[in-house]
Amino acid sequence: MRTDIRSESTEQISFVARVRHFYPDVVIFAIANGGKRSVTEASRLKAEGVLAGVPDLFIAQPVGKYAGLFLEMKRTARSSVSAAQKALISTLAAAGYRTHIAYGCADAWSVFQSYIEDKHE
Repeated sequence: MRTDIRSESTEQISFVARVRHFYPDVVIFAIANGGKRSVTEASRLKAEGVLAGVPDLFIAQPVGKYAGLFLEMKRTARSSVSAAQKALISTLAAAGYRTHIAYGCADAWSVFQSYIEDKHE
């Protein structure tokens, strides 16, 4: 088993730091949807609007035909995407957002730069 694979959190922290360093005027924020919670806290958060499957990051910058960019961060290996994530990512894409499942900081950075420079697929 490889032990040199960075955690999803570490990959996300690296990516956010890079965006904020090189593009300080771009608004990027995390959507704190994951993690273990008590039943009471999970119920309260759901009532407040927390929704399963929401991607980890949002770049609040319309570019071209897109209203913004949602990124779901994953480790570079041994990562899976839940059914709820797949469904919501599809819904967000249909609503006019660019979406991407990023396997590590380098993948996220490549997609972000392409997005911000309006070089869409």
